[in-house]
Amino acid sequence: MTLPLASCGSGDTVEGAPDGRTAAEVCRIWRDGHVENDKAPWTAGSDKCDPGVFSESGLDDTLRRINMFRELSGLPPVTEDKPQRVQQQACAVLMHANQALSHDPPPSWACWTKAAADGASSSNLAIGWRMPGAAIDGLMADVGVSSVGHRRWLLGFFLGKVGLGFAGDATCVRVFDETGVTDRPWTAFPPAGPAPIAMLEGFGRVPWSFQAADGIEGAQVSMRLAKDGSEIPVESWIPDVGYRIPDAIVWQPPRVSAGDKYRITVTRPAKDPVTYDVELVDCSSAP
Repeated sequence: MTLPLASCGSGDTVEGAPDGRTAAEVCRIWRDGHVENDKAPWTAGSDKCDPGVFSESGLDDTLRRINMFRELSGLPPVTEDKPQRVQQQACAVLMHANQALSHDPPPSWACWTKAAADGASSSNLAIGWRMPGAAIDGLMADVGVSSVGHRRWLLGFFLGKVGLGFAGDATCVRVFDETGVTDRPWTAFPPAGPAPIAMLEGFGRVPWSFQAADGIEGAQVSMRLAKDGSEIPVESWIPDVGYRIPDAIVWQPPRVSAGDKYRITVTRPAKDPVTYDVELVDCSSAP
C-alpha cells in the first residue's frame, strides 16, 4: 500500500513468463492500456466534501490500465468491485480535500467519514496525478517505497476485484481481495520477455522486483547483460512480509537502456533457480 526454472537463450521460452510475445505485441498491449477515453473523469460536487462523479469511462480507463500491467505480467485481469464505489469515492475525496495520504485518517480531517476511512485502510493511495491511469503508472513504479507494496498488491496472484475512486488528483484503489485464481508460480517487474522501457521512465530510479507464490525467504538475485554475461552489481533486499501481499525480492539496478537485454537469476534455498530475460523496448518507435 502507501505504502524456467533453467537458464534461457534469447530464442527460448521462459517457464513461468508470458510466452511467445514479440516486442510489437507487447507495445500494442502497452499502447492499448494507455488509451484514455475520458480526459476529465471527475466532476466535482457542490462543495469540497461532495464526492462528485467519477465517470464510467474514467473507471473503465483506470481498470484498463491495471489490467494492462497484469497482462504484461501474465496475470489474469481483475474486475471492478462495484459495491465499493461509494466507499472508494469517499476515500478519494478525503485525500483530495486534505492534500495528504493516510491509511488511518483521523476524524479531525476535513470530509472524514467512516466510509472514507474504511476505504483508506484497504486501498493503495495516490495523490498528485490528475488522471487516475497515471496514478496507476506511479503506483506500479513505486519509487521511494522500499517494499514496492503498491506494485505487489496490483500484481497479486489472488487479486480478483478492485474498488476504484478518484477525485481531483487523488486515487484510491481497494486491493483487499482474494477472489482471483491463477496457477502462475512467480511474476516480475519489469516482466520477463520484451518490456516497455516507458514503465521505468519519468519516475526517477525505479526498483525491480520478483515475487513468488511459494515464498521468497533467503532469496538472492543476480543481474547480467545477456549479450556478454557481464554481471551488473545491484543492491537487493527482501521487504517484510505484508498483509495478504505476495513475498518479493527487490533490487535497484543502475541506469538501464532500451535495446539491452538483461538476464535475471533468482535463487532460493531448497528451490530450483529461476532465470529469465528482460529486453527493454522503446514502444514510441515500435510499429
